[in-house]
Amino acid sequence: MDEALNYSQPDSPINVNEPTTPAQTEDDFDTDKFLLHRKRKKLIILAVVAVIILIPILIFFLRPKEDIIYQRYEEFGPCLTGNENCYQKLVIHQSGLVVYEGKENKQIQISDKGIRKIKSIINNSQIMETNCQEPPILMAYKSTHTLSINGARKVIEAPGCENEFDVLDLSIEKLLK
Repeated sequence: MDEALNYSQPDSPINVNEPTTPAQTEDDFDTDKFLLHRKRKKLIILAVVAVIILIPILIFFLRPKEDIIYQRYEEFGPCLTGNENCYQKLVIHQSGLVVYEGKENKQIQISDKGIRKIKSIINNSQIMETNCQEPPILMAYKSTHTLSINGARKVIEAPGCENEFDVLDLSIEKLLK
């Protein structure tokens, strides 16, 4: 029994200058393997976090930009013949291209300053926040306005916000002349 109690004590003192034994080399190898595995794990976690952060940023910057900032489509009464243009469409693009189509067909180019003024007119009109729902009326005139400002898009059909659009349309037409 005494041998069993003394079994845990070494027979000789450990010499630090002795060459390493194979058992120590394996332990060192396992430690290196563990540290390498730990570094890989950290890199994977960092990559996942980076992807999670970058995806929304990329979506924001790579999303399709709304090209049309203002569009007005108007119909005038019944068209009895197929040759008449009973509508007028005005489209203002972010690039400054203004397209008239229908009774009048032409294209003009306005400056960036003009585009900023149109956006300012639309923003100041508060039309994007206005509730334009009105009961439908049977009319010989029909209009649809489509606005796209700062990522928000709104489509309004007449007679909704008729007074607001009278002022808005007048201001924009003045600017385009």
